[in-house]
Amino acid sequence: MDEYQANHELALLYARISTEHYLKEYPNAADDSIMVRIKAEYTRAMNLYNGGATPKK
Repeated sequence: MDEYQANHELALLYARISTEHYLKEYPNAADDSIMVRIKAEYTRAMNLYNGGATPKK
């Protein structure tokens, strides 16, 4: 597993944990807001793990 793949896996885990916490606070959140939250948290984590660089595609 290369560094990008490892960062990707960590970002997915971070997004999952963060989203689960969000859903405990807002159990009736709309699907759209949940999807926006997942993407935002994943992007935030990838930026942190990549040293602030834009994630590779």
